Amino acid sequence: MTAIARRRCPIAQSQTDYLALIQDGGIYQLRSICNNS
Repeated sequence: MTAIARRRCPIAQSQTDYLALIQDGGIYQLRSICNNS
C-alpha cells in the first residue's frame, strides 16, 4: 500500500509520511494533498 501511495503522491516519500497523512485525515486527506500539490 505504501508503494501505491508513493507512486500516486510524491509527498508520501516514506511509510512514516504515509501513516502520518492517514492519521491526519485518512485517504481523503491524502488525495486532497496530492491534488493540491
